[in-house]
Amino acid sequence: MPASSSSPSALLDAVAEAGLPPESLGAAESIGLLQALSAVPDPREARGRRHGLQSILLLAVGAVLAGARSYAAIVQ
Repeated sequence: MPASSSSPSALLDAVAEAGLPPESLGAAESIGLLQALSAVPDPREARGRRHGLQSILLLAVGAVLAGARSYAAIVQ
């Protein structure tokens, strides 16, 4: 995997490429985003998982859309 595909900016690029509008999402767009996130395979081992991957990705998308530009900023 190239380094750029693992950065938060890659997440923002993916959201932009998905055609999400810059304003608030409507119900249909929100459902579409959740469906897309749930289609991402979870590479983690089952042991020790506390949160679903869909939830983690949704929080990451929200953080990046709110201006987070690093992993530390997403965590904050």
